[in-house]
Order: sequence, then structure tokens, then C-alpha cells
Amino acid sequence: MTTGTLRISLLTMTGLLAALSATAHPTEGDRSQARQSPPVERPAGQDGLDWRLDRWLTARTETSTSDPRWSQGLLLERRGDQARLEIQPQPGASLSTVTARLLREVGAEPIVRGRDRLDAWVPIDRIRGLAAHSAVGHIGPPHRPVPTAGAIEPVGVTLTGADRFHCSEVRGAGVTVAVLDANLGGFDLAQSSGELPVTVDVPNNLGGTGHGTACAEIVADMAPGAAVRPVRTETLAALQYFVGTLPFETVDIISQSEMYLGLSFGNSAGPICEAVDDAREEGAVWVASEGNIWPGQRWLGTWSDEDGDGWHDFADGDEILELDKPSPSSLSINLDWNDYETHLVDLDVHLYRWEINDWVLVASGEAANGPLVDPFEDAALTGASSGTYGISIFGQKPPTGTMAMRILVLGDDKDTLEETTPGASYDPASCANTVTTGAVDPGQWETGPASTYSGHGPTTDGRTKPVIMGPATANTVSMGSFTGTSAATPHVAGALALVIESTGASAIDSVGVLLNDAIPMAEDAPNNHTGWGRLALDTKHTSWSCQSGETGACATSCGSEGSAICSATCSWGSCEAPEELCSGQDDDCDGATDEGFDCPLGSEQSCTNACGGEGVSRCEAGCQFGACELLEEQCDGVDQDCDEEVDEGFSCALGATQACATSCSSAGTQACLGGCEWGACEPPEERCGGGDEDCDGAIDEGLSCDSGGCQAGGSGRGDVWLWLLGLALLGGIRRARTARFL
Repeated sequence: MTTGTLRISLLTMTGLLAALSATAHPTEGDRSQARQSPPVERPAGQDGLDWRLDRWLTARTETSTSDPRWSQGLLLERRGDQARLEIQPQPGASLSTVTARLLREVGAEPIVRGRDRLDAWVPIDRIRGLAAHSAVGHIGPPHRPVPTAGAIEPVGVTLTGADRFHCSEVRGAGVTVAVLDANLGGFDLAQSSGELPVTVDVPNNLGGTGHGTACAEIVADMAPGAAVRPVRTETLAALQYFVGTLPFETVDIISQSEMYLGLSFGNSAGPICEAVDDAREEGAVWVASEGNIWPGQRWLGTWSDEDGDGWHDFADGDEILELDKPSPSSLSINLDWNDYETHLVDLDVHLYRWEINDWVLVASGEAANGPLVDPFEDAALTGASSGTYGISIFGQKPPTGTMAMRILVLGDDKDTLEETTPGASYDPASCANTVTTGAVDPGQWETGPASTYSGHGPTTDGRTKPVIMGPATANTVSMGSFTGTSAATPHVAGALALVIESTGASAIDSVGVLLNDAIPMAEDAPNNHTGWGRLALDTKHTSWSCQSGETGACATSCGSEGSAICSATCSWGSCEAPEELCSGQDDDCDGATDEGFDCPLGSEQSCTNACGGEGVSRCEAGCQFGACELLEEQCDGVDQDCDEEVDEGFSCALGATQACATSCSSAGTQACLGGCEWGACEPPEERCGGGDEDCDGAIDEGLSCDSGGCQAGGSGRGDVWLWLLGLALLGGIRRARTARFL
């Protein structure tokens, strides 16, 4: 793809004076969106050689200065007179066709062999000769991942509940976590400081920044019993080599906090997703970061060129997509299009900067397409000043119809495209079998939303990403504190190790456990911003009961409320009885109630009340007897309530009697019985009255009557004499009364 240029006119003196006299910076309406002229013919490059490397070799031979518009995008690792390069065989050929003998012939030293490419140190003056060999299909700088770390933030590891698993003695024992990263600097220091208690197969090519080591430290923080295996995958070939060893190794989880550009269109295809699928076939789960992609830094659209001038038309027919850059920093514009299978379309990307009143070309990406050249272009500036930039896409071999394209801006977090589109995950986050991880700031862990920079889906083929959310921060020895989806990913990898140990499930099945336990962060979960939810390790998979050292209430053997202390293994100790309380029960479980106090709470005792009667004294709060209380009036013939009345409130006072009419109408007597209720009316004894007083149906029974009255007894002689004696006495009495009054 040759350098395309805009129609950029040189300023005449008049124009320059007019520009200098302007009182304000031109607004967007002042910036011309005129169609660009067709680009100049691209210089012919050597077949099979990366276009930037080809131009660099040409400039080096001619001792000329490299054009910064393309050379700033050339990332070439050098070792003396050698360069580290990626070598691919001819299309369809096996990598074995690029033999060790061939490499020795040109003085190249192999570094690592992948699945379909290898890395080697190649003498710079032998690069063209190697590229011309019939077994070689393409040579260029290796495909390298982009780290996804952010700025410094506080720690958030305990938010996941991993500490409870640790306390229950679940630490990831027996699980191996491979941490893949291009940078593993400071690993030795992290080991010696105790941050990496269990490691295996530590390579001897450690180096670079501490990014990968920090990720390894987070895995160890989450799962201190798991074996951490650092794997330095500086290039795609190194990653492929590692995956190729999995059938002969024991790896349960792969954690990678990086993303690759230009290897697929985010539709779960390409070499990275093939590696993820191969790892899954061996039973390993790949946990990857969604990437730190700030709002306003991605665009997704389809090719459009209505006027047929070769330039893509953005919204409203504009052929320049503007980018506002408030602060100076590096800047990279990354374009790819959905032609990874056919390699028929050839597009270039050009970056312009608005200067005074014109667009000035500052960087380009213009590789020629081919079967081994990915449909990807980047225009990079290592030191981009602040200002307004413009992006244009030129079709060297444009699509015959519509074709999906996307742009990703890598620069300062405030860089913003005038037209943006959500979604479009990159590899390995886009792979179907990846546990893609987004980030949530600790301060918003409970409520969300996702961190502003946390990338999100959908993928270009409509799948939901991310899968799960992890804490965005951690403290590490190798990097201090750092944040981003880079930090979130090893949190999830470490959590997965804990689930594997606690449940005994396979790594693949443990993913399902992790997602079932995740706490949704939206009603429509799973969604393309927070996936299934935030990471939450459920203690139901452990013996965890309490936080070590805390004290909790418990029921003692005698039913009182005691206390227990949580042990070092987060289980409750024995329930200790309290000291005896004034509670009316046996608190200290010694068989006695309220001992040590005057009385048991609620008990009663008899006492003499104010009117000399019997009262009651109750044991009150503090377990002391209160005042002698009056009793309620009872049916006992006594005045209990001291109101000088007896048995009031009842029908009668116990023992009292009253006159009553019997059933035979005689005058009887009624007595107040127990319960203070009147008893039956009792008739009197029979008397001489000519009536039935005792209600037995007989009159004057037991009595004798004649003309002189009633006398008890029979009709014999003795009875007559007694009757006569009575008459005599009666006559004597009458005479005596008469003599008294004479």
C-alpha cells in the first residue's frame, strides 16, 4: 500500500499572511473536507519482505534518512548487527520447510518455533537474501502483544472473597497457572520477597518491564497455593510454541493480560484463537483481558466510496475522520478490515495533523497485500503533539462491495474520535473459548459500572463480551500499584484455581461454577459491558463459617446465649457459657438459676401486707424482692386487699347465712359456701304449725295434737298424766298472776 497524499497545497506568501492574521483557530467547519487526490505510486518493494523493513533497509543502504511518516511504526529489536524477525514459510507449506540448515547458511540463529512461524536473529545484511529464498514466504518484525495496564489505584483483591477461601485452607493447591506475557522483569525480586511462594518451570529469558510479573503476583495473591508458571511470550511464535508443549505439560489455567492487533477480525478465527482452542482441547482455560480501550477511541463501519475516488467516505461523505488530541503523547492509528481469509483487498491508512489552515500528512500505513500479509495497517507517531488530527483510508485495491472495517486509537486516554462505535473486541478477548475479563474500580465494586477504560463487546460477529468482571487494582512488588484489565484478569485466573481445588471440578467445568456465582451488575446480564457480573467467590464451596478472630453469639448446652471465637481456619470454636446473670435461667450451665443474687428473677414469696393479711413479694430486675404486694381478694372470709370488706367481688362472704324460701314455702336458711356462692335453701325442722315446714310432704309429723294443742309423743297412759300435769301447772300460773294484781 503506497503512501497516499492529500491535496496539500504549499502556502503562498499571501496565504501565509492571511493565516497569521487570523484571530482564532479554525473550527471544524473551517477545516476543508475536500476529496483527496489519488496517492502517488508506491515504491516497489521486495516480495516477501515487510514494507517498513524493506524501506528501512533501502534507506540504510543509501545512507539516507528514514521518512518519519512510516519509520516511526517500525519496531525492530536489534542485537548488534542482527535483528529479531518473524519468518513464515510459503503459503500452505509446513514450517519445517524453513530448515535449521537454511537459517545457518545465512547466519541466522533460531529463537523459537511456533505453529506456522518462527523467530530468529537474522544478520541485517542477510535479510534480503533470506527473504528471496524459495522456502520463505514472508519476513518482518514479530507480532507482539499490547499490554493492557493502566494507572495507579488502591488494592481490591479481598473484594472477591478469596481471603475466606484461604482461611478455609483452600489456596489453589494442585493447580498450575501459566502467566503469559512479553515482559517478566523483576520476577526474581518478586520470588525472593515471598510474593511468588510456588513457581514452576521459571525460564531463563526473564526481562522487560514488570507487567507480567505483576500479573503473576496477583495470581499468587488470589491462589497462594497454586503453582505459577511464567511464560515469556514476546512474540506470536513464542505463544504458539508454548501451546504446542501443552500435551506434554500440566497446565490448568492460562492468564494473559495482553491483546494482539491485526491477526483476526474479532470473529474467533486466526492464530491466537486457534491457540486458545488448542489449549482447551488439552483441558486448559484461557483467561484474557478485554483490553483498556477508552471511550471515543474505536470506530466500526463498512467501506463506502460513492464518488469512486478511492477514498473511503465517513459520515456525511467526509473523507477525513477527525481526532481531538488534548495532550501530547504517542499515537497509533490501527486499521483492519474483514479480509483475513481471502487477502484480496488492499487498504492504506493515513494520519494528518491540522496546521494553521491545511492538513499535513504525518504518518501512514501502506503495506502491499498478499497471502501472508494481514489486512491490517497502522500509522504511528512516537511523539504526537496536541491538536486536531485526521484519519483517511485509501483503497489501493478497494472492496467490490461493502466490507467491514474498524479503527482503534492507541494514545492518551483523552484522545477522541469525532465518530465512534462501541464494541469490537480484539484477540484473545474476542475468542469464543476465552474467559474475557473486564475491570471494575474498587470504589464502585458493589454498584458498578465498569471502569471507563474497560473494553467491551459485542464482537464483530455479535457475541457477548466480556464474560466476567474483576477488580481493577492490586499492589505488587514488581510494579508497585497498577490497574486496568491487566490487573482484573489474574484476579479471575487465581479465583478459578481456588474453585478447582474447592470443588474438585475440571478447569473447564469450574468456569461454569465461577459464572453461576458471579453477581450480576445489570438486569439484562449477561451483557456487553459487565458480562455475567462481578467475580464473587461463594463460600458454599468451602468450610468457611466466620472471619478468623471474630466473636459471635451461640447457644450453650443449657440454652443460654454464650459466645464463640472464630478459629484460624475460619470455623467456630466451642460455645462458652457466660457469667451468671439475673435472667431467671441457668446462664453459666452449673445447674443453678441466678445464684449469687438475692433471688431468682420472677420468683415469689409470702409476706404480711399492710392490713395484716398475707401478701406476695416478687423477685424483680436485679434479682431483689420488691415490696409486699396486696393479693387480689379471694373467697376465704379474709380481707386480702385491705379495703375493709370481705370477699367483695363474689356473690357472698364465705360462711355468711341468709333467710330463704324453701321449695315448700317454709322459711329456710341459705349458707355462703366455698367459691363464695350461695348454697341451696335448707328447710327448718318440722314444727307444730299445721304446715309442712321441712318439705318432706308430711304435716306436723312426729307431733300429737288434740283440742289442747300439739305435743310430741304417743297416746299411752304416761302421755295422759303428762297432759294433766301441764294443765295443773297452767292453772297455778294463772292464779299467781291474779293474786299479784289484787
